[in-house]
Amino acid sequence: MGFRLRLLSAATSAFARSRLGGARELADLRRAARRIGRFVASPRDGGFHRQRLGPSAVDPQGCEQGLSDGGSASLAWFDEQKLDFGEARPAERAAGAVGVILFAHGGGYVSGAPETHRSMIAALARHSGLPLAALDHRLAPEHPFPAAFDDACAAFSALQSAGVAPSRIALAGDGAGGGLALSLGAALQREGRPPAAIAAFSPWTDLALTSRSLRKNARRDALFSLERRRMSAKAYLAGADPTDPRASPLYAAFEAPPPPTLLQIGSDDALKDDGLRMAERLRRAGGDVRLELFQGAPHGFQLFTPFVAEATQALRSAARFLRDAVEAATARAAAPV
Repeated sequence: MGFRLRLLSAATSAFARSRLGGARELADLRRAARRIGRFVASPRDGGFHRQRLGPSAVDPQGCEQGLSDGGSASLAWFDEQKLDFGEARPAERAAGAVGVILFAHGGGYVSGAPETHRSMIAALARHSGLPLAALDHRLAPEHPFPAAFDDACAAFSALQSAGVAPSRIALAGDGAGGGLALSLGAALQREGRPPAAIAAFSPWTDLALTSRSLRKNARRDALFSLERRRMSAKAYLAGADPTDPRASPLYAAFEAPPPPTLLQIGSDDALKDDGLRMAERLRRAGGDVRLELFQGAPHGFQLFTPFVAEATQALRSAARFLRDAVEAATARAAAPV
């Protein structure tokens, strides 16, 4: 455990006590997400081109149930140099690439945006060499469950409509976004159009909040306390069943082996057991699961690349995993039967 990682753990705990100690409103969580995003962002991280997910992006037969029209959701295509894409839309350019990463940001379904996770997104895109589209899904409580899941389905369908085969789409996300990627992957696997792979960083997989690490690691991971998790889950679920697999992939059923999955977890993360339990669930379903445990790391430590060496190491590993999986899945799909 490096010095900067120890410093990060102390700093995030101090931030939680000073800024979020009395947080009782979702507005407090949104302000905190924006502050952290501004702190870790760098002008070198580039920017985004927006693609709105309107009704034309929605496959009414996709992800098991009828979907909403996507509302205000969009895809934010990462662009390192803010290049002019010209007449070709980012999705159309991606159709000719080796593969595409579809990324879902964290924030407990109530906060966050691609901009708050720009450091992580930029690192994944650079290290993988793949186009990356970040889902900017609708937030609760204004848009409760299953809005975020519906938006993720619409995003995947939009990539397919642009000519990107499922075998060339890799899913990634952190926190709630990691859970969303896993929920989407499980639904797509049941539909027979599984993604190439999934990389989830400290995923929130159980909105029923039954993981023991939520309490065991509460002092070491104060930024995302059990109380704030309850607040977020209540706002997002709005009375829905917390074990619905569209919200909690830990309870998903698998009729076939799930896609190759990488799970990265910090030993001090309050969601540590969410990740460990998910890894076991996927393995029981016949999945190829790689589990990377980072000693002393709190929740969301990957955001702090390049300041923290372990964060950069984690994102380099995830980028290699995703690219290798996309290339392998594409080769299998192209092989003669």
